[in-house]
Amino acid sequence: MKQLALLLIAVVVVGCGKKTTPAEPEANAEPVVAAKKPTPPKAFTNTLGMKFVPVKGTDVQFCIWETRVKDYAAYAATNAGVDGNWKKPGFKQEDTHPVVNVSWEDANAFCEWLTKKELAAGKITACQRYRLPTDVEWSV
Repeated sequence: MKQLALLLIAVVVVGCGKKTTPAEPEANAEPVVAAKKPTPPKAFTNTLGMKFVPVKGTDVQFCIWETRVKDYAAYAATNAGVDGNWKKPGFKQEDTHPVVNVSWEDANAFCEWLTKKELAAGKITACQRYRLPTDVEWSV
């Protein structure tokens, strides 16, 4: 199984609600009033102390540093069965160093756990989630 460093976690803001297309107008639709330009996302700090900032030219926010040992430790402490390889990287690590020896599957599980945790804490909305960045987002 491939091992990788748990890289940046991005908060992706996705739209909520029903969207209509010109080909499918809603019945009895009200006249459209010019809406305000959407407010760009603001920087924030989550419950783990991870600081996120908007990435210009995208709809995502990236953490200003890679996922730290202490962030992943919080996840591992509340989830039985997390592979413990991240605890033994083969070199000395501090809590603020990037976590390593985490599989892609485990990195995604961390994102799912963090999404649920932040939703419960009211730090993100139902339209937001944590996930790994895409290749395109990583290259911005």
